[in-house]
Amino acid sequence: MTVEEREAAIAAVREALGGAHVRRGEKGPARVLRPRQIAEEPSPAAQAARAYLNSRGDYFEWMAAARDKLGEKAVRDEVVVLAAELARTG
Repeated sequence: MTVEEREAAIAAVREALGGAHVRRGEKGPARVLRPRQIAEEPSPAAQAARAYLNSRGDYFEWMAAARDKLGEKAVRDEVVVLAAELARTG
């Protein structure tokens, strides 16, 4: 193996491990790979909701209320849209 091949292999492994996290295994720490998530662009509704909440000055309070209603696994765009709805009606 040449030096260039070795460096390319190391770079490929580092790239693959970029999405890794370490968890406790039976015989010590285990590195677990997670697929990289492609960053999605926020929807126009979420952008408008975020702008509305920012203009009010109580962004975090409504976000917390919406997160409580939707749960921890809810997508952030859904949470911000619900938060804006709650702020408008509440």
